[in-house]
Amino acid sequence: MELWFFSCYKHLIFIFITTFLIYWIFGFFLVYEDTIPSYGFSYAIANGEIPYRDFNIISTPLYSFLMSIGLFIYDDFLTIIIESGIIYILIIFLLYKLFKDKLLYIMPLFIIFFLLKTFIPTYNLLLILLLLIILLLEKNNKSDFIIGLLLGLLILTKHSIGLIIAFISLLLVIKDKKRLFKRLSGLIIPCLIFILYLLLTNSISQFIDLCILGMFDFANHNNYINKTSLILIIIIFLLNIILLIKYKNKDPKELIYSLGCISFIIPIIDQYHTCLYIFISLICILLYLFNNKIIVVNKIKNYIHTFFISLNIILLIVCYILLSIMNNNINRISIPHFKYTNMIKDRNIYIKDIYNKYNEYDKVIMLGKLSTIMDISSNKDITYFNVLLYGNWGKNINKKSKDKINNMHNIYIFIENNNDITYQDYTYIKDYVYNNYKKVDSIYDYDIYYKE
Repeated sequence: MELWFFSCYKHLIFIFITTFLIYWIFGFFLVYEDTIPSYGFSYAIANGEIPYRDFNIISTPLYSFLMSIGLFIYDDFLTIIIESGIIYILIIFLLYKLFKDKLLYIMPLFIIFFLLKTFIPTYNLLLILLLLIILLLEKNNKSDFIIGLLLGLLILTKHSIGLIIAFISLLLVIKDKKRLFKRLSGLIIPCLIFILYLLLTNSISQFIDLCILGMFDFANHNNYINKTSLILIIIIFLLNIILLIKYKNKDPKELIYSLGCISFIIPIIDQYHTCLYIFISLICILLYLFNNKIIVVNKIKNYIHTFFISLNIILLIVCYILLSIMNNNINRISIPHFKYTNMIKDRNIYIKDIYNKYNEYDKVIMLGKLSTIMDISSNKDITYFNVLLYGNWGKNINKKSKDKINNMHNIYIFIENNNDITYQDYTYIKDYVYNNYKKVDSIYDYDIYYKE
């Protein structure tokens, strides 16, 4: 009976991959906030713009470069979704390779966090993929040089998280000089290539300003903490520490990697970053517990196997039901570069109307959440104005952004005027525009200003 359960579950995995993901990718993908700037960066690279010099990407750009490859073939947001779908399938495959027959108990985690929008197409998706590959190599005691290369790629995906994970990984082999040298050698290669790229594109000073100096301004202004998220983080982190203390003599490398995953929630402790931390941290913890037979599968009763199979089936059904409900309230945006992208019906009309108004003007910039969508759909370059969060212009964003706008003439500015501007947004520049530009028009929650 138990063998039948596992055989049945393997079929469910393939059904999930081949139907649900394809169903979701091609029919029901909705725009989420962070996915649009991520697309914007890849769009800019595909159109020949230089990161840091031409636009203000505030992390290392590996993810943006990888995702830009498909845009050379077909430049539409759908391409980003297809590429991210490939990463999802690779993540599921790696989970299978890591857990084998224990995947039965891991898939609910993946599906639940999938429903919580944890795996949206941003650099965090690539970070998870690279971390899982590293865990697989560590589990099988594979090449330290390749692990080093992957650590370098982590740094090139998100430098702050990558550096912390790399430090922990190197710490694990610090007593073995030969292994340490191999990991360092692998790590240095992609980092040197990136430094060479910065030198060749004359963008190293901008990189330092945006990704190092700007981080301090970003952290100072964006240290947002959601109390519920903080409680969950403390619970997982304490569990991690307790297990590490209890099993410190049983090669707790997965538990040590789990400690490094706390970097996912620095400095913003919100639902999204909390979900990222909890997912990857629990994967590390469960991998350790299974690998060291602290949880022994064959001692788990059949009714528990039945429960997990039922849980997976229920979660998959929930996925389909949610997608069906969403389908009744969404339409395609159908503007350039977003022809196949879905949006809530009311929001869809809102975006199309603003798009038409935006394109009535020749020289225009937008300060608001729709900035990147408007610029991409209008075939304009991505600029520093597309991401106006604190710290995202480097150090002293207030002065830099105001000086930039002050030097602009004969330009229309669309500025969002609603009360939903978040703790990260562009409140520092609103008053300046109000006091120095003349209001000439408005549409929905955007006021239009002009200065000769």
